[in-house]
Amino acid sequence: MKKVFYTRIGILPIAITSVLVILLLGLSLKLNKGLAVIVVFALISGILFASYFFPIKFIIARDQLIIQRLWSKKIILLNSIRAVSKTQKGYSFYSPSSMNAFNTRGFFGYLGKTPEGNISYATAMRNNIWIKTGNNKQLLISVKKPKAFIKALNSKILEN
Repeated sequence: MKKVFYTRIGILPIAITSVLVILLLGLSLKLNKGLAVIVVFALISGILFASYFFPIKFIIARDQLIIQRLWSKKIILLNSIRAVSKTQKGYSFYSPSSMNAFNTRGFFGYLGKTPEGNISYATAMRNNIWIKTGNNKQLLISVKKPKAFIKALNSKILEN
């Protein structure tokens, strides 16, 4: 039986995305037509790029964890997962070591690769989950019910 957990979206990524869109659209109104087209094209390209990685839901299936994104999905085999844990209470996206860690820097969330090679599908700043895989890679995700997700994922891993 599949268990579905939805993405937890923080207010900060929504605010950053909204402000950027409004500023860029406002800027395009002040520019001549040619520059306005370039600004709008860049804005649309950025939104499409970021939305490719944006997670919608996380599905715990029989032998895999599926990260369902807007346009695609990422499948992680449960037997490759070594550890699942909540981020530490003091974990911050704005610590000196993570200042440049996330490619989107809050636009649609904290999506992309970190300097350590980890992948972030985090869409909120708190209550995130680290998933460590066998190849020493880690995924950072945001779900609405982190405790229930960890419990369900750990029990499914033990079944396999």
